[in-house]
Amino acid sequence: MVNIFTEIINKSTYIDKVEYRKLFKEHWADMKKSFYKYENLQNYKDDSKFLEMYINKDFKGMREIITSLYTSEKELAKVRENKNINLIRVHGIKYPLSEYIKLEALIYKIPHKFGQKIYFFDKDREFSNKYIMDFVIFDEKIIFILDFCDEKLQGVWQCTEDIPQIEKLCELFRHSESKLNDFRELGVADEEVNNAIEHILNIGKDVYNEK
Repeated sequence: MVNIFTEIINKSTYIDKVEYRKLFKEHWADMKKSFYKYENLQNYKDDSKFLEMYINKDFKGMREIITSLYTSEKELAKVRENKNINLIRVHGIKYPLSEYIKLEALIYKIPHKFGQKIYFFDKDREFSNKYIMDFVIFDEKIIFILDFCDEKLQGVWQCTEDIPQIEKLCELFRHSESKLNDFRELGVADEEVNNAIEHILNIGKDVYNEK
């Protein structure tokens, strides 16, 4: 895996976080058939407020953020409306689960509602001797490799060249999907957070006038 990422990076342009978010929205709007995302982090320090709320059981504050996440995912879903797009996210995890992973497992219910297929696998079992970086692939041809340092995003490598290494990473999603575990099988349970999420999902049709 390390050779694949090195080869892709050598053909990439390094961009900052602001440019990445701008391009992400553009590619999301333009994508025609697929979105693949691999997540590697066990902790995330860039936006720790939500995690701190979870750890400190600040459920009132969490409900506000959960509502915002719902709105954001709904808007992303609108962009791809009437498109038959395959949306797959995979998160490599380690045991024992970090608080961040536990929170992610709960929050994944929201993008899952809007059509994303979300899976996990045990990194130590599947890729114990291989190095994998976080990445996003649009339409099996445009890849962003995320440059994390100390659990914070520093920048992103963008590659739009038609190279075989991108196809190899796509194969991980296309042929391994049946071997992966659905995120709900993690069995993370937190009654207050679950209640907040379920409440937002259940009232969504009324609040956001969904059909």
